[in-house]
Amino acid sequence: MGPKEINCLALTLVLWLSLSGCESSDSQNQRQPSKSDGTAAPQGVAQAPPKLGPDASGTAPAPPGMGPVAPVVGPAPPGVSRPSGESAGVNDVDDSLAADHAAKLAGVIEQVAPCLVRLDIVSANGPVSGSGFVVSEAGTIVTNYHVAEAAQTVSATFGDGSKLAIEGFKYVAPARDVAVLQTAPPERALPFLQLAKKDPIKNDSVVALGSPPGASFSACEGSVSGIRTGKKPGDLAELGAELIGIWAQVSAQVSPETSGGPLVNRAGDVVGMATATLATERNFALSREELRLALDKARTQPVTALDKLPPFRNPSKAPRPAIDAEVTPTENAQPSKTDLSQQESAEFARLSTVVWFGAKCRDIKELPPVAKNSLGRKRTDSGSAVAIQEISDDSPASRAGILKDDLLGTLDGTPVTQAGDIEKLVDQFTEGQDAKVLVWRPQPNGRYSKKLLTVRIEPLIPRRALDYVTTADVPPEVRDLLKRHLLRYAAKLFETINPPEQQKAGSGASAGGKQPPVGSGGMPVQAIREKSPFAPSFAPAFGTDVPVRLGNIGHLEHVRVLAIATQKMAVARIKGGLIALLADTSSLIKGKQLKEETFNLGRAQIIGTVTVMLDEKNARTATIFVARPLAVEAYLPQW
Repeated sequence: MGPKEINCLALTLVLWLSLSGCESSDSQNQRQPSKSDGTAAPQGVAQAPPKLGPDASGTAPAPPGMGPVAPVVGPAPPGVSRPSGESAGVNDVDDSLAADHAAKLAGVIEQVAPCLVRLDIVSANGPVSGSGFVVSEAGTIVTNYHVAEAAQTVSATFGDGSKLAIEGFKYVAPARDVAVLQTAPPERALPFLQLAKKDPIKNDSVVALGSPPGASFSACEGSVSGIRTGKKPGDLAELGAELIGIWAQVSAQVSPETSGGPLVNRAGDVVGMATATLATERNFALSREELRLALDKARTQPVTALDKLPPFRNPSKAPRPAIDAEVTPTENAQPSKTDLSQQESAEFARLSTVVWFGAKCRDIKELPPVAKNSLGRKRTDSGSAVAIQEISDDSPASRAGILKDDLLGTLDGTPVTQAGDIEKLVDQFTEGQDAKVLVWRPQPNGRYSKKLLTVRIEPLIPRRALDYVTTADVPPEVRDLLKRHLLRYAAKLFETINPPEQQKAGSGASAGGKQPPVGSGGMPVQAIREKSPFAPSFAPAFGTDVPVRLGNIGHLEHVRVLAIATQKMAVARIKGGLIALLADTSSLIKGKQLKEETFNLGRAQIIGTVTVMLDEKNARTATIFVARPLAVEAYLPQW
């Protein structure tokens, strides 16, 4: 299978170059997440990162914890070095630069992501989606007013998929496009963000984060390009809305669905709130000072029902909400029920009809002369039989009693004149049907005895595996993973039974049965069939079997690690880009050297994106996919 067009916290990053307007910035010191002492994080927020080994996957139910970021491979890699013999080309420099930027953002994302929410609103204006962020352990959430305006019901979804209903609002200022909402009482204290001690100034490094549909988060680094202040409507016409207050213009991208998310500094403290506006493509954020004033006023206010939200004085000049009809997900960042391509879906549907015989054959004319002589010239010259070259253990042919070196003459009365005939004839049968097979068996005296045997036709893919994948109660992205497992399992089986070079030659191995997609073989049929189709050896890999898209689950196998942020992240190259796994990576290092050139880092699920700046002057950026190490054992059949 080739790659096709492609929720839960921690990190895997995949690089795809694109042009956009984020600006670069230097990293600053980072601190640990803000949580109340003695309180537990909400479900899905991990307190320690999963550990990785050269051939073992880390598993985590949610975001791993991290300490100070220390990228160790970059354009001039400090600390950990590449294995000896490795050289860097032009692409290596770009990849290392992107890896370096990603590593420097790791701490910010680890701190902020658990505090992000996606707000799904049913409103008089239609369905609306926007972002928000938690500012108290009791569930106080800040967002743009235009996101919540006219709301009838609002729910807050965290990165791990958990939800809390919004009970109402504590303070709103439509003219400043800010709303302070309150969730229903959470079962446990929530992680929350703190305001920075001062407002940002021009050229400060910032990161804009949000929680768009289909992702746990998105993040974009940039800088402050200016400060705007409006004391009365009309003073900030460049924002494209009738707003007042102190606003920062930023280079970090803000989309409608991430509007309402926090703008943070490199320490992870809030310096503003990102806002998407109506009549301009420029990106703005309400300042930290405006947020401080709003929260001060909200602190002593009761919770008011959502139906009491006041409207904008001039709706036509209001900031733009992320209404569903306006949101056009990018090709590589889209929520979906299934990510299987039409080709993959068709191939999987065919698996239920693929039957097999279990014998590898060759044409009778290829037999040694002594065997030809014992059968007689007329039979061998006419090619009226094929020789059984191999029999797969536990196959329909072996259970019927067919042996290696038997000569197969007819299948259900139809002459078999060449090796490829078996496949065509078996295709006419369905699972469970019997086929009569006429064979000639070599005897010790050099002659052949005639036998009529019955072969019960069986499915190539175990029926219970197909039934499990189609009926198990699992999330859609897990079902996609299991289906790709079966496709890769079938590909290996088919190529082992019927290698491509023999298919091209028109003779040789014959499985019988409709052909599943060809993939990589390399194991004997018996060895493949003795394994579960869901074994790690059949795990679909990112970049080859699994498209790199939000929600997808894939295996990180044979990846070349370019950067290590100790106990946090491993940035590696796969086919089509970079991938960086956030986990405890200390086991990948020996001294200051990577232990291996390639690693198997286990399964991971893509959950978000990060945009980093490669070239500030030319505004060349890299959008990086973000995922987490994922344990899927709970979803696998226990056979």
